Amino acid sequence: AITGLRLGGAPSNNLLRFIGERTLGNPFYIEQFCYYLSDNKLVEEEAGKLVMQSDAADIPSSVNALVVSRIDRLSPRLKEAVQAASVLGQEIDLELLSHLLGQSRDQTEQVLNEGRTEQIWNTGDRENRYTFANTLLREAAYDMQLRDRLRGLHKEAADFLVARNGENKALAAQTAYHFENADEREGARKFYSLAADYAYDNYKSEKALEFYDKLMSYAGEAAEQADILERKINLLELVGRWDESLAVLGEAQQLAQSQNDHNSLVGLQEREGEIYQKKGDLDKAVQLLESSVSEADRLGDRELQGRGHQYLGRAYWSSGRYDEALHCFETALDARREQNDRHGIALNLYYAGTVLRDRNEYDRAMQNYVESLEIFEELGDRRYATYPLYDMGVIHQYRGELEQAREYFQKTEALYEEIGYRSGASAALLNLGVIE
Repeated sequence: AITGLRLGGAPSNNLLRFIGERTLGNPFYIEQFCYYLSDNKLVEEEAGKLVMQSDAADIPSSVNALVVSRIDRLSPRLKEAVQAASVLGQEIDLELLSHLLGQSRDQTEQVLNEGRTEQIWNTGDRENRYTFANTLLREAAYDMQLRDRLRGLHKEAADFLVARNGENKALAAQTAYHFENADEREGARKFYSLAADYAYDNYKSEKALEFYDKLMSYAGEAAEQADILERKINLLELVGRWDESLAVLGEAQQLAQSQNDHNSLVGLQEREGEIYQKKGDLDKAVQLLESSVSEADRLGDRELQGRGHQYLGRAYWSSGRYDEALHCFETALDARREQNDRHGIALNLYYAGTVLRDRNEYDRAMQNYVESLEIFEELGDRRYATYPLYDMGVIHQYRGELEQAREYFQKTEALYEEIGYRSGASAALLNLGVIE
């Protein structure tokens, strides 16, 4: 079917056999091969069927050569547009392409329509967007051009996007890509950082990790490298990829050792203990955290003390050592209050509340949860606001106050849906099902 469609007629059995042998049945190769035969008028009709001409010239042996040959036969203005568009990626932005071509919007739409007729690209899902018909065609058009020309086109694209989009994090990845391929290090570093933040905040973990790896190739001083590694650790920990987070943490420890940065090493040991706690290796977690908290106390570093006691409290709580856990959270709370760390205050109020809940001190636990929730809401932190909100529903459920429990679980489920936390939403719905 594809051969008849691309050749404009019914092929003979011999022509079908010839095409099959040359393309090994690859659908994309068949399509490009047929385009080549048709464009070069290498087939003719004989007794109602299309056959190869007897004087047919040599045919390129690779699909890439066929595609390049096809691009070369386009009209000059369409060929220029195809090559410029290839710089933009698989999806073509009409406004940006107009800028690269130095044309009006109407002129660019005309050439895009011509390309659509030639089946170079298709109309995209979004307004003013087109997509290349296939990846090989775009790559061939890109590779046909000299590196200096490509670098210049990428720089023009990056500058245009900065002027149009500013520092919009949601659109930063495209700008970073063009700065990278223009060999503009500072622009690439700035916009990959913005893109990574957006991916992290929107639970696009694989994209965020890809951008962090890009950032590491542009990082200069050790402090900048350490910041990127910390962001990777946070992300991997957030999505429960414990072993990978420990591996990146090991890289950060090596970096801190090379800089003789003792405070950072203590902080990284605290993080290591926290990860082992989440991983379920509580003995290892307690060992690491007791050691790092002791060192933080010796240094008198309130940031390290607050964080270390918070992590150690979590490890004690997971081990059922509630009295020690509560003491740690209260110590961490004092340190966070000294630093006026509102997020840290709210988090440790919540953690202390979980201990009180598990000791059946529901009134005190609810008081902690209410204070914690108020702070998270003031900070606009929806993800962390779900922590006390959910546990308040649990306490009402324990008390048999099912209407109040239902109200809190519904609020929690709505927040989980808003932030895209599906497993949390499922847990909330499960609890709603239990109390129905």
